[in-house]
Amino acid sequence: MLVLFGAAGCARPWHLNVRLPPGTVVPERPAILLFVDGLDRYVYEDMLARGELPAIERYIVRRGTMVEQAFSCLPSITYANTVSFLTGLYPGHHGIVGNEWFERRTLTFRTYNTIGDYRRVNDDFSARTIYEVLPDRLTVNLQSATRRGVKITMDNWAESGVCWFFGWFKWADGLIARNFERFDEIARRHGRWPDFVHAYFPGLDAEGHRSGSDSAAYREGLRNIDEQIHKICDALGRLGLLDRTYLILAVDHGHAPAPRSHYLDVAAWLRKHRGWRVYDAPPDGAGAVRGRGFERYAVVAVNGGSRRYELHLRGAEGWSMRPGFDRCREVLAGGERPLALERPVLVGACRRGADEVWVYGRSGEAVVCRRVHDRREEYRYDLKVGDPLGYTSEPGLSEFVAAGWHSSREWLAATAGARCPDTVAQIVSYFDSPRAADVVVFADEGWDFSRNASGGHGSILRHDMWVPMAFVGPGIAAGGRLGIARNADIAPTIVELIAGPDRLAELGTIDGVSLVPQLLGAAPGGAAIARVP
Repeated sequence: MLVLFGAAGCARPWHLNVRLPPGTVVPERPAILLFVDGLDRYVYEDMLARGELPAIERYIVRRGTMVEQAFSCLPSITYANTVSFLTGLYPGHHGIVGNEWFERRTLTFRTYNTIGDYRRVNDDFSARTIYEVLPDRLTVNLQSATRRGVKITMDNWAESGVCWFFGWFKWADGLIARNFERFDEIARRHGRWPDFVHAYFPGLDAEGHRSGSDSAAYREGLRNIDEQIHKICDALGRLGLLDRTYLILAVDHGHAPAPRSHYLDVAAWLRKHRGWRVYDAPPDGAGAVRGRGFERYAVVAVNGGSRRYELHLRGAEGWSMRPGFDRCREVLAGGERPLALERPVLVGACRRGADEVWVYGRSGEAVVCRRVHDRREEYRYDLKVGDPLGYTSEPGLSEFVAAGWHSSREWLAATAGARCPDTVAQIVSYFDSPRAADVVVFADEGWDFSRNASGGHGSILRHDMWVPMAFVGPGIAAGGRLGIARNADIAPTIVELIAGPDRLAELGTIDGVSLVPQLLGAAPGGAAIARVP
C-alpha cells in the first residue's frame, strides 16, 4: 500500500500553490541554489540553442550572468563537490574525496550510496558550511544529504524512495518544486521567508548513468528539470519575490557517455595481470570489510563515478604506512602490461612527494609541483617525456607551461579551454587528503570503469569537468558573461550575496573566491584566500 500510495503521489499532475502569509518578513537578499546533479554542459548548451529549455532561458539566461568556463572540483564526483559547494574547499582539503572512500589510518571504508549511510557525510568533514556560517538566517535544504547546520530539511523520504526504487528519476526531481508548496507553512511557523534554500535535483545524474547523456531519456530528464524551474520561478513571481531573489544554477560535474562494451574492470585486471588480492569495494556497501579484515588484501580499490578508479596499496608493514613513490610508479608503469597504458586509461597519477604529483599515460610523463612563494601557492607542470595532459599541443599553452610557476587562478584561466582543464592545481590539492588514494587512474573519452553504466564522470577531461554555472538577482547583469569559476567559488559567493563581505572570513581559509565583485560590476579578478601550509 505504501508503494502504491507513493507511486500515485509521484505521478499525479499538480501546480504550485504557494502563499505568503500576512506579516511574513521577507529577507533583503534571499537566495536559492538550484543544484542539478550531473547536468552535462554539452547537452545543456545544445538544448538551449534549440529552444528546448524555455524556463532556464527565460528566468536564468536572459536575466542573469553565465560563467563561460566553470569547472568541477577534482574529483568530479557528487559528494565531493556538494561539500565544496557548501564550504568553499577542494575535496582534498575538506576530506570528502568521493561517494566512497577508504582511510588507511582508521581502516575505514565509507560509502554514501545506501539509505542508512547517505547522511553520514555530515560527520565526516569538519569545515564550516554556509548554514553554520549563517546561523542567524533561516536556511532550508531540499533533498541534499549534506545539510549540517541547516535549520529545516525536507527529504521527501517515502515518496523519493519509491520513485528511486522504480527508477522514476523525473518524478524524484519533480518533488523539489512541490516542496515549495510547504513554504507558506514555514513562513507561518517562523514569521519569515527563507534566506537560503538549497534545492537538489538528483535524478538527471541517475538517468545519465542508466541511459547515457547522449540519450533521449537524458534530454527528457533535463526538460523535466526545466519545467520544475519554471514552476518555482513562476510561483516566486506571483508572490512578488522573483526580482529580489538570487538564483544560482550550479552543477557538480559533467556526464560523459560511453558504450557499455567500452569498459575496464580495474580490479579484475589487477587480479589477472598482477596476481594481487583486491578488495573491490561494493558501491552499495553490502558485505563491507571492517578494520583488520583489510590486512588480507594487497589493494583496496574504489570505483568513483565510474570514470575514476582509486587504488589504496598496503605497505610492506601493513596499512599503517603509505607505500613509497617507486611502488606506486610500478603499479602504473611496471610489468609487461602497464596499467596506465591500457586503452581505456587516459592517465594515472600518484604522489611523488608532499608537493609533487607524478602523471603518466600514453602521451608521456610529467610532474606537477607546488610551492609557496611570496605568501601565495604556485604550481609548475614539469614535462619529463612527452606531455600526458596535452597542454603543449593547445594554442598558446606551450609558452605558459614553459614559463614555469603560476598561481592556481592563472592555471585555471590558461587551461580553461584545454582538454584537461584546471588539472594542475587541483590534482596536487586532491593528494593533500589522508583519504586520497595512493594511485588514481582516469578514464579516456568514450571509456568507463564500470560495465553497468552507459556513462559516468570522475575523470579530468573536459566532458567530466566543464559545468553550467549562472547567477541571477539584484545588481547582477542580465545577459552577462563571467570568464572563469570553480565550484569552490559557490560558497563564498552565496555568503557575500546574502550577508555581505564582512561574513566571508567566517568560512575560514578556503580555496574558492567570492565572485560578487565581478557579478556586481566591480573590477574583474579577485584573489583567493591563500592557503599557507
